[in-house]
Amino acid sequence: MKTTIFALILMGFSSLIVQTLLIREFLIIFYGNELTIGIILGEWIILEALGSKFFTKPSLKIKKTFSFYALLQLAIAIYLPIGIFLIRNIKNIFGLNFGEGTSINQIVFFSIIFILPLAIFDGGQFPFGTKMLQKISKKELESAGYVYILEAIGFIIAGPIFYILITKYNSFSIAIFLCILNIVSAILLLNKKISDFLDKIIFGVLIFFLIGYIFLFKLTPKIDKFLISKQWKGQKVLSYKNSIYSNLVLTKSKEQYTFYSNGIPIITIPFFNTAYIEELVHFSMLSNPNPKNILLIGGGAGGLIKELIKYPIENITYLELDPELIKQIKNFPIELTKEELTNKKVKIKYIDARRFLKITKSKYDVIIINLPMPSTLQLNRFYTKEFFDNIKSILNTDGVFAFCLPSSLSYINQEIKNLNGSILNTLEDIFFVNVIPGDFNIYIATNKNTVINPYIFSKRLKEKNIQTQLLTEYYIQYRLGSYWQNWFYNSMKDYKKIRKNLDFLPTATFYSILYWNSIFSPNLGKLFKILDK
Repeated sequence: MKTTIFALILMGFSSLIVQTLLIREFLIIFYGNELTIGIILGEWIILEALGSKFFTKPSLKIKKTFSFYALLQLAIAIYLPIGIFLIRNIKNIFGLNFGEGTSINQIVFFSIIFILPLAIFDGGQFPFGTKMLQKISKKELESAGYVYILEAIGFIIAGPIFYILITKYNSFSIAIFLCILNIVSAILLLNKKISDFLDKIIFGVLIFFLIGYIFLFKLTPKIDKFLISKQWKGQKVLSYKNSIYSNLVLTKSKEQYTFYSNGIPIITIPFFNTAYIEELVHFSMLSNPNPKNILLIGGGAGGLIKELIKYPIENITYLELDPELIKQIKNFPIELTKEELTNKKVKIKYIDARRFLKITKSKYDVIIINLPMPSTLQLNRFYTKEFFDNIKSILNTDGVFAFCLPSSLSYINQEIKNLNGSILNTLEDIFFVNVIPGDFNIYIATNKNTVINPYIFSKRLKEKNIQTQLLTEYYIQYRLGSYWQNWFYNSMKDYKKIRKNLDFLPTATFYSILYWNSIFSPNLGKLFKILDK
């Protein structure tokens, strides 16, 4: 009885950990968001249900219920490490280049191929688990309900266990550990139920795989390193770390270091995007006559702080949610990051920005968000009306709030218009807003109705003796010229009709997905237009 209960609890335990492992692996490959997670979970649920349906009749006919359940556990144990190997090699298998984005069609197709066996085997455990419990308890009608309860207990246990494991062990080690648990459970199920030669063969195979996986567990660091080299083909991987928030990877190409979060490059050093960094920092700082107290949300290391400390400021409060990211940067220091992170004016706080805004008593002259576009619900929280309200509450009277969104200086298509229009329409409810158009639009939000003047910017830059690589007097006049302002607002005609972005109505996330879709899956455009109505 105890071995059966353990097996059924393990069913839920394994299911949750397998799903979470696979989702984290897929997110790295697909640069995914909640849509990717939804696709994978949706496929898992459908395939799991099909597996349960497929194995229902066999579970009623096959007499060796315990033996077959043990075989399903073995099947999961065999395929799980193979599945991780295949997922990490998706781009190599299908001929995709490193850094190449994937369409929604590809996400659906690739994920369904690789999770199908696991989901089918996992679904098949339920009818056989119910049959096992019926044989032991003699209560046919209640057995299915008990199996649901035991499976749910496994789910509950798996959450905190995975939270602990993911920061201490690599994905392949966790997978092998789960394989060992399933094989041990299968052995315990059959231990006192071996009745014929077939059972002996199954038992022997289980023992063989148990010994093999125990030996393999010791080799998982080397195997994981090999799989990483295949996944990041052509890149020299210096660090590969899972935090509770994301997968963090550091690669080196010649003298260039790149930090990735879930496969997306977030920091490049020492040769950073000069145009982006200098424009975001200096257009923000020059919008305030005398900035002293700065709040920086995300992406500070790697050039942005370097530009900020050129000003006669008093302090920079730098918010970073994941302490592991800063730890990795400090583990591979270069002159740029050492200068930034050891500066006495810089105070790093590892806290969610939304929470910080609610508890801080400080007021700020300049607040800069350096985060990707709101392509996930997590990121969208920093572009909503509620968040902008919180920003206003800690911004000084002459304060400046700035961030960027993707755009284009050649043509603003409907997807770019929707994304920028939604957030601009939302932001204007709270602040006076100036937009500096470009391949990335810079939003300068203030409490007072101010006009961005290129001559004042140039004068302040010269008075403060700020040295830059890109921003010259003529460049500032070009970027802030009235021509681009007029062109932008003409291109954004009727943006006031676009839905605003709220915490519980994440319009910008939907439009970010539309924008991504327009690049990689334009054939799905009609479907998304229907959903937008």
